[in-house]
Amino acid sequence: MSSRKPPPPRVEPPNVPRERPGPAGGRRDANRRRRLAELCAAAEELFLAEGIAAVTVDQIVARAGVAKGSFYRYVRDTEELVATMIQPLADAMRAAITCAHAALESADAAATLTAIYRDLAAQLADAALAHPGLTTIYLQEARAPRVGPRRPICALSDEVERAAVTLTRAARDHGLLRTDYDLRVSALAAIGAADRILFAHLSDEFSGDPRDTVTDLVSVILDGVRSR
Repeated sequence: MSSRKPPPPRVEPPNVPRERPGPAGGRRDANRRRRLAELCAAAEELFLAEGIAAVTVDQIVARAGVAKGSFYRYVRDTEELVATMIQPLADAMRAAITCAHAALESADAAATLTAIYRDLAAQLADAALAHPGLTTIYLQEARAPRVGPRRPICALSDEVERAAVTLTRAARDHGLLRTDYDLRVSALAAIGAADRILFAHLSDEFSGDPRDTVTDLVSVILDGVRSR
């Protein structure tokens, strides 16, 4: 028998309500949304400055100017706060990927494939530019140990990697990509390069329009893996 002890039970913070206050669209719901937005904005500033793992609830509520008890009225912990924060970015990324997958279902030429991937790259760049702080946090934390408040970010990163492999497989199934290599190689290489390029733009290492840079990346990668 294993001597490993089971993990300790999760300790819930005090005063966590079972339901969020007020019906959707009501005054209490509007107040909840405002307070939650204040907490997210404060957390974003701190996460950018110090990294997710170093930031405490006490720091977040002090920056937001709210009582600590208010934090636990709206989220259970920093992990749930991070999940709430990155939702707009995650939704934009998923929408872009879904659109690309639908387009690939009817793709029948290399030129079409290039256009689909360029559109995908441009949409992802638009999402990054619309949420620069969240994107920077995502890029900084996605490959760190997946514990505590980093878990939602790491889960999104895993989802993006799976989607990239799925898109690459769909393109190969349509005869648009070579078959003599592991499709995960090009999928993960594209993600790694795109992440680094976006981070370079967000940190002002690169100038110009990031949409142009990521679409150039698409051409470079497809030239290597396109079916001859």
